Amino acid sequence: MKYFFLLVLAVACSTKDPGDSEDTIVLDGQAYTLRLQPVMPPGQRALFDTVDVLQVEVTQADGSRTTHTLSGGDTGSSAADLPPLDAATLSVSGRKNNKIRFWGQTPPLTMSAGEHTQPITLAAVNTLASLEDLPVGLSFGAVAAGPDGRFFAFGGSDEGFIEQEAHPSVYLVDIGTPSDSLQPTDIGVDLPDISEDASGRMGHTANSMTQDTSLQGQILITGGTVSYVPQVGSTYTWAAESVSSDQAFLFDPTLESFKEVSSLSYPRYGHVAVENHKGEIVVIGGFNDQASAFTQPYVEVFDPEDEQFHQVGGILTTGTGFHAATRLGKQGVMSCGGVNYTGEPATKCAIIPASGEDATNMDWPGAPMLSPAMVTMADDRILLTGGLDLTDQSFELFAGELSALTEAWIFENGAWHAAGSMVHPRAWHTAVPLPDGRVLITGGVTRITDDGFGPANLYWGTAYDPGAAIACAEVFDPDTETFTEVETCLEGDLSASLPTQTLLAGAAQDPVHGVLIIGGMNLAGESVGSTLLYRPSPDL
Repeated sequence: MKYFFLLVLAVACSTKDPGDSEDTIVLDGQAYTLRLQPVMPPGQRALFDTVDVLQVEVTQADGSRTTHTLSGGDTGSSAADLPPLDAATLSVSGRKNNKIRFWGQTPPLTMSAGEHTQPITLAAVNTLASLEDLPVGLSFGAVAAGPDGRFFAFGGSDEGFIEQEAHPSVYLVDIGTPSDSLQPTDIGVDLPDISEDASGRMGHTANSMTQDTSLQGQILITGGTVSYVPQVGSTYTWAAESVSSDQAFLFDPTLESFKEVSSLSYPRYGHVAVENHKGEIVVIGGFNDQASAFTQPYVEVFDPEDEQFHQVGGILTTGTGFHAATRLGKQGVMSCGGVNYTGEPATKCAIIPASGEDATNMDWPGAPMLSPAMVTMADDRILLTGGLDLTDQSFELFAGELSALTEAWIFENGAWHAAGSMVHPRAWHTAVPLPDGRVLITGGVTRITDDGFGPANLYWGTAYDPGAAIACAEVFDPDTETFTEVETCLEGDLSASLPTQTLLAGAAQDPVHGVLIIGGMNLAGESVGSTLLYRPSPDL
């Protein structure tokens, strides 16, 4: 254990105070004492031993900043004269050789007298840190970020795709004001039931409403089902009766409560939902049970002002199943990849304008692909990665091996161009933008086959085959348009950046605290309950 003493007499720090735990940082103000209690991921409990300098930066509500540097040693505390805190955030960084090795930030604090203990999550930067596991597995659930570093996981399948035991629980992982163990907690409020006879929900979406509207800070839940491929005896088949939901709910992260809003016009699950620049939630595609179309071909837009869904245009002829979508600057939303409502591979992308006009199609220059990932980067360019290569394929011919792509594409100035290739081929992977502008890519599969997994049903045997899942993660640099592994990883490694080989994990980003990766499905098609934090190095 290292201890730290003052270089600049503005704060007092002691990690050896009789009333504190071993790692407590004690900050003495003019008339108050603030104890910062570090909470670290289980595998990073010795972070202080990896650095030789600590810095504490205080940012007041008016934007003024002071930085206080502490150096390694075994000295106790010294006098200080820290000013009153006015809705101030305190950032703690550990450095070695002038590089940040770990970092954390408190919520805004106001303090001028007395004593206060404030927990703070400290985690190593630019790596995936395993937190405490969920008490249940979670696949086909939904993850969204609330305010102040609070992440919520909604529903999902406890048993994966094989048993499909949908559950209604909502779990909170609080990074901003952590408990002493970073343990996910059941908030005690369940997702509303799909029907009187069916509880639990999977295949739904959860979108944080981030734009300046009357619903800013709320989370919108749409659609879902109790079972992707209902079991009939010992076989798996499409539902003979509807199991998908047209319900929608607003979740208030502060009150931890649900409010039902107007229903979707078309029930769906496995769909994609994206917030556009106006704060509307655009809902695209998804499965619609046994019907005249394989997938739901209609786009609906949730308007935060009237809290209603509005259908946009007619039938979407581009991908509406196994597709991806993301915000397209101030134009609207772009959707690419997947298969259309007849089951044929999509060879064009769709642009859904924010104006409410009909969607338009644009040519896609790459191979048609199943289940790529799309994100809008900090500079408003779009990054599309991976997917299963559907060249010369139709849905009826999926009963063979499909290989994932390493390709990455960037959309800017109205056109696509090829970026550097990913280190690993991937589909059903997770891609999420980082607060520093980069993009984190995790998990996925490198290929799928129709043998060795599940019954001989095309949808079941091929579409969610997890047998080639990987535990690797990589980061895309938008400046160089290249990918770099988070740590060295081979496709056959049982664990690496991820604790197990995983596909279809949920993820959400907080602009201060980083990205949380939750759940997914493992090689056996079972749900995993892992929670992982990726914290990029801040620009201090």
